[in-house]
Amino acid sequence: MFLFCIIGSFLGQSIYAQCDPGESYNTYCYGKGEVNVVAFEVCPAPDATVRSEIIGGSYNTNFPPNIEGLSVYEGTTGSGTSGTLVFGPADGNLTGNVITASAPGLCLIFISNSNTFQTTCSDGFESALEVCSEFLGGGTLFFTAPNDLCIYDGVQSGLSGGSPTGGVYSGPGVTDDGNGMTYSFDPAEAGVGLHTLMYTESGNSVTDDVEVFGNGVNNCAIPDDRVGVGTENDIDESAILEVRSTVKGFLPARMTTAQRNLIPNPAKGLIIYNLTLNCLQVNDGTPVAPTWTCISGI
Repeated sequence: MFLFCIIGSFLGQSIYAQCDPGESYNTYCYGKGEVNVVAFEVCPAPDATVRSEIIGGSYNTNFPPNIEGLSVYEGTTGSGTSGTLVFGPADGNLTGNVITASAPGLCLIFISNSNTFQTTCSDGFESALEVCSEFLGGGTLFFTAPNDLCIYDGVQSGLSGGSPTGGVYSGPGVTDDGNGMTYSFDPAEAGVGLHTLMYTESGNSVTDDVEVFGNGVNNCAIPDDRVGVGTENDIDESAILEVRSTVKGFLPARMTTAQRNLIPNPAKGLIIYNLTLNCLQVNDGTPVAPTWTCISGI
């Protein structure tokens, strides 16, 4: 593994690191008080094995019984510390350590602990963790899009599904998180229909489809607390009632002043069209003492 680094003059922190072509690069700068924080995870395709080399990084040297620093677990994506510990905990200068997963398809999950540290990377006294990873065997780029969604399901965050990790997610409604691991998908932004999402890593891409269903399709329905007229498939998230049309308008109750005055306990904010005054009126007062005001400009 050929490494090329330009080293900064301040406390030996690497300001540029280059992994071999085809390898993924991950970096993490830890702060104080971290307990089992996932710095990043490196996941291969199901038929490949990941091997990671630490090319830079140092953790505050601690003494027994408080040895903390970096730990690496192997397991499935998102498994955190529930997997198998394969490295650490280790502190001091970690450069040169190589960790290899024991079987194809297993992720290497880098866990940071700095609960008792006095100095950290974030305050400039230690070097950021930098890791180059290669994927042995297999070579298949893999991506699974999320399950089909209703347009009202809201933003789906923390999604993954691409391997090996280190790539970028793209497509309608997609926002890549910039960490090489996760992204979010907004079905409302994507709109109703079949959408192709893409995962790109080391210049190669793979796609998968997700379908967004509208109102009345595949058990999708407008939430009970919102009403739409002419909206077909979606209602703006900020509205409890939305009316859409390019050929018709909204028609409020029309009545004379005398008829209006017979409304029992009109709610504050109640709107009517006053035929006597030829204006749209709103009650600015209270139900007991209504004050009807013509809305300006109408």
